[in-house]
Parts: sequence; structure tokens; C-alpha cells
Amino acid sequence: YGIESEYWQAKPQSVRESLLPTLSDYLEELARYEHARPQQQARSQTKDAQLPSPTERFLKAARWDEQFVRTFPDHKKTAEIYFLLAESLNDAGELARAYEVYRFLSYDYELPTTQQSRGTEAGYLAVLLAQRLSREVDPSTQPLWRERFTVQALAFAKRYHGDPRAVNVLAQAADQLL
Repeated sequence: YGIESEYWQAKPQSVRESLLPTLSDYLEELARYEHARPQQQARSQTKDAQLPSPTERFLKAARWDEQFVRTFPDHKKTAEIYFLLAESLNDAGELARAYEVYRFLSYDYELPTTQQSRGTEAGYLAVLLAQRLSREVDPSTQPLWRERFTVQALAFAKRYHGDPRAVNVLAQAADQLL
């Protein structure tokens, strides 16, 4: 029933609008299910070749989250879903994509006043991922990630100067520049 399905495309606007409340619940529930499964498998130490890998589950959760934010850009839960999308991508090892979502949420997305802490956390995680990628990626792209780290660190320290981590982030950026 999602917005990318043939069913959705074939239905008139009035039917699609009537389905939106159910669709938002459905997408959120599917994403949370897919994100929780690898954690549950790890706790039970189940090793079944028939089950999707944790990476596949996290990527599936990310696809549901992406569909949610595209379908409901103004929903009260969209900021939270963006954060969970970044977490799913991070857990799947899609670090560059997770970085982009964290960065977007922190600096480009219009966060509701009640969810400003998500922006702060997303900004900090963008800094950490840029730093990690500057060390772990192919040597040919390390300069790009070092630059991204510096830019994100400076942006974090400027925007979230009241956060206790801002001074340390700024010091790390200065150290990298020297």
C-alpha cells in the first residue's frame, strides 16, 4: 500500500488520503520490526541461514523509514524517523549514507522545538562518522572525509556551542587542521 506501490498509483486521491493515517502507522511499525529483529536474534544467539542477515534487516528498516519521510515530510514523527533512518543505515554499515542523514537532520531539516535535542545528537554523530570515515575509507577519499570532519566539527561547535561536547569537537578540528 505504500506510495511506491502499483496499488497506490492506481487509486484516486480521495482513497489515498483516507489511507494515509493507516499508512503512517504501518510504515513505522514495519521499520521498527526490521530494526528490532537483529537485536532479538543477537540476544537469542540464533544462527539460522534462512533468516535475513542483520545488515539486510537494517537496510530494510531504512527503506521503510525512507518511505515514511518521503510520504509524511510534515508529520510530527518525521524528525524521529529521520534519526532512526540514520541509525539503521549506521547499523547496516552504510556509514556515508548515515552521515548524510545525520547532517541533514542536524542542519537542514526544520526541527520542531520539542525535538531540538535530536538535531544536537545528529550533529554530533555526523562529526563522529566523518572522523571515522576519514580514517577508514580508501586513501584516495580520506582528504574529502577529513575536510567533511572539519566542516562538521566547526558547524557543530557553532550551532550547538552550549553542548558540553562542542569544545572537544572544536579542539579535534583544530588538531586536524594543524
